[in-house]
Amino acid sequence: MPSSDLLVRREQYRTNAPHEPLRLLYLSDLHFTARSDAAAARISALAAAEAPQLILLGGDYADTPGGRRPLARLVTDLARLAPTLAVAGNHDQWLGLAAIRESITGAGAHWIEGRRHQHRTAGGLLLHIDGNVRPEPAALSQQAGQLRLLCAHRPPDLRRLHPHYDLILAGHLHGGQLVLWQRGAQLYPGRLFYRWNGLRYARGGCRMLVSRGLGDTLPLRLGCPRELLSVALG
Repeated sequence: MPSSDLLVRREQYRTNAPHEPLRLLYLSDLHFTARSDAAAARISALAAAEAPQLILLGGDYADTPGGRRPLARLVTDLARLAPTLAVAGNHDQWLGLAAIRESITGAGAHWIEGRRHQHRTAGGLLLHIDGNVRPEPAALSQQAGQLRLLCAHRPPDLRRLHPHYDLILAGHLHGGQLVLWQRGAQLYPGRLFYRWNGLRYARGGCRMLVSRGLGDTLPLRLGCPRELLSVALG
């Protein structure tokens, strides 16, 4: 993976709750194989340079059994940087979810697929983080000093979920891999086929950030760099 094809995309999310600035990383769609050691090392170095306080992993970690080895090495590095939480992607189901989960938890990360995880920052902000969970109506009301996050693989329908979350992080679409033109934060022609093929969306008090991902099963991209999503909460 050439370094010029991998970048850090920085976003800002301003909360109403007073707290110290918090940097979180969202990494998704690695699609590692046995030959992904160099890519894993490059991603690890970029993640360390961001000095995150929390890392979220959005699924689609490996495309072949051999991809579990660079995956475990990367997650080990990430878990040493900050608490690391992971959910599953569709490719993980195909490869074998139990094996992927073992690689991730064995490397020191927490598996939050299908459940809610609470994380209190050093500055006192309480994060409620759902792992690919669809909440029940009014499952978690908005409260001062708290932030409701959804760590997802596929971008959900923001029109239905926005009352339940302050921030949603998702991947899966790879930005369409081929971007011929951009209108605002919308990436085309992929946006013609997938409603949420873009960079960022907002509805009500909720913001959704969609990552273009870090790898591909078919390694072909044009005008659509691979990326780590780095979010400053402040």
